[in-house]
Amino acid sequence: MSASGRYWRGEPLAVALVAMCAWGDQAGTAQSCTDPWSNVFGAYGELSGPVNAFAVFDAELYIGGEFAGCMRRTVNYVARWNGRRWARVGAGLYDPNSPYALYVYALTTFDDPNSAAPTLYAGAVDGVYTMPDDPNDPNAAWPRVAATDAPVRALAVYDGALYVGGEFSVIDPNDGPAISAAAIGRWNGASWEEVGDGVGPDPNDPNSPPAKVLALTVFDFEDGGGPALFAGGTFLTAGGLGAKRVARWRSGACL
Repeated sequence: MSASGRYWRGEPLAVALVAMCAWGDQAGTAQSCTDPWSNVFGAYGELSGPVNAFAVFDAELYIGGEFAGCMRRTVNYVARWNGRRWARVGAGLYDPNSPYALYVYALTTFDDPNSAAPTLYAGAVDGVYTMPDDPNDPNAAWPRVAATDAPVRALAVYDGALYVGGEFSVIDPNDGPAISAAAIGRWNGASWEEVGDGVGPDPNDPNSPPAKVLALTVFDFEDGGGPALFAGGTFLTAGGLGAKRVARWRSGACL
């Protein structure tokens, strides 16, 4: 009997074979799809240094790091992407009188109670900065909210305040007295505050490394106490208690 007279699953064999071949082509195409990774800069774009931080704000992706240039333009360590093109964010972090580059290590958004709307904050090599009111103005400077004596490495928003972690021991606000802050502090929208006794090295080990807070996040593991702030870094004590590199801070309790 000829192939035209044969059937497979109720269909003429010739029709079934065509359908199977078409499905096989589609399956092969699906398996050989383009690589999930892609270059967001295109063929001629690049950054001049490492990226340390991401944040999403006002429907755009912001990056911060150790790059002075992006897409062959000077951006001064912060840039934004709207899904189609890269752009500056004001003048970036730039101070001609600074003895070092103002690298950005952390980014986050914070709804300051004293501001009309949320804004973007940057943790940098010498303090905490906020995005200028007009990020499209290439001459608009990022105002510094507070200076620190060493880099700010992490930012997180918890219980209505902006928490700042890093390598510093002093936070010096623009319009108030400096405070001691053992690698962690917070901004409540009106003033800077210590976070308990902060973090520290092992007091019994003279070779203990310097205490640093390198990561901050908020997590609620549903133990009945509500969300808590978690800090990670090189520290070995937190609030005077033993805490090897990770500690939890909960409002109304101790670190």
